Amino acid sequence: MQVLTTNESPSSSSIPFHHELAQTPNPPDHICFFCLVNEADGGSTPLIRSDFVYDFLLEKYPEFVAKAEELGVKYKRIVPEEDDPTSALGRSWKSMFHVQTKEAAEAEMTKQDYTFEWHENNDCCVVSKTLPAIKVSSNGNKAFFNQVIAAYTGWNDKRNVGKNAVVFGDGSALPDDVITDLAQFMADNSSAYRWVPGKFVIVDNTVAYHSRQPFSGGRRIVYAAIGKDTKEV
Repeated sequence: MQVLTTNESPSSSSIPFHHELAQTPNPPDHICFFCLVNEADGGSTPLIRSDFVYDFLLEKYPEFVAKAEELGVKYKRIVPEEDDPTSALGRSWKSMFHVQTKEAAEAEMTKQDYTFEWHENNDCCVVSKTLPAIKVSSNGNKAFFNQVIAAYTGWNDKRNVGKNAVVFGDGSALPDDVITDLAQFMADNSSAYRWVPGKFVIVDNTVAYHSRQPFSGGRRIVYAAIGKDTKEV
């Protein structure tokens, strides 16, 4: 188990729906959020069941579901040498892989089946292996389990364009109309948890997506990732 602060991306920005660490081979089974301080306006945590998301897609876009299940998805992002606090994607490759040198980073990326390419400014383009886009959740239902919405709509900064950050396993692009419609469905059908100091929520990461609303003011939320290999990348 690891205890960490939640994503410290700029408070003025929302964090799109995602399953924790679904862009990695070993996402945690459960995550526990705990509110230490909340004097903020906004900042609630919307949740939506990913089997409901799967059912929506299967009914409306069965060809997309079939392709996603057959091919899986890959995630691609360019990460800097040093942490960039201006970006929600600003974790450096040093922080991602808990290393200080390119050689050590390459060893970790190879171990975790990433492909990579170094840029002249020491940024690194990191590409995951093909990962499932659909899994069976702990309740026995099929779920749209991935980072597709988060990557496609949210992985944007001066180094990255979200629409290029996630592709099918064969390298083909995701359909923009489907992803746009899906993002709207999730926003319209989620339930938001309002944080109160001293309260906590345990989320089955195989069952539910979570996100974060924008906020202003002070707050501090921590979380523990529970189950499987919880080394964050």
